[in-house]
Amino acid sequence: MQYLIIIAVVLLLSCFYAGCKPFSGGGNAGGGEQGQTQMLPELYEPVSREQLEDRLGQLAVLPAPNQLSPGAMCYKVAAPPSRIEYVCPKCGERTLYADQQSNERGVIRFLVWELDSCRKTVKEITGVSIELDESQYCHKCSGDIEKPSLGIVVTYTETEGEHRCWGVKYDDLMLISELIQGERLHTGELDFQTPLKDHIGRLEQLLGITLETKE
Repeated sequence: MQYLIIIAVVLLLSCFYAGCKPFSGGGNAGGGEQGQTQMLPELYEPVSREQLEDRLGQLAVLPAPNQLSPGAMCYKVAAPPSRIEYVCPKCGERTLYADQQSNERGVIRFLVWELDSCRKTVKEITGVSIELDESQYCHKCSGDIEKPSLGIVVTYTETEGEHRCWGVKYDDLMLISELIQGERLHTGELDFQTPLKDHIGRLEQLLGITLETKE
């Protein structure tokens, strides 16, 4: 009889703990750590304009991550040279820029600090056919432009054509790269992080895409 009582008590305790065990379902409604780190699938093959529009739309409805890096502390950057000779990768012509002209100081800073990184990053971008247009920096290719800037050419399918955007910086190419890789965070200068969805407007300009606002 005692053995029956002991068995009954054990069974009752087992049922009690099983009922109290918290439910751990596989779904996540966008909250918690998993919701903050969820990524979209990375794109490898060149996609259409419509597919990129869908990707931006998916990014727009995801909750913004709230765990952001404040970035590194500021540090002093060495001054760029007072003059630089730009060599056009298309025609080989050399164009001299000197900071005696105030409008060329920003050009020199970009050519020294950003252009090489832009060339490297654009080669690493998959999922979209994109190339740089440096023609405005070449006096032979574009003549004397008061404020030359870097351009990108995004080529879609034959029916969709291509899109060209000027005034492109290294940070812009990182936005495109992060979108293609399925990231939800944008890491900018000094590793300062912001939600990638905060930059959808700029991505629309860069990629020639307009998201339809749904009421």
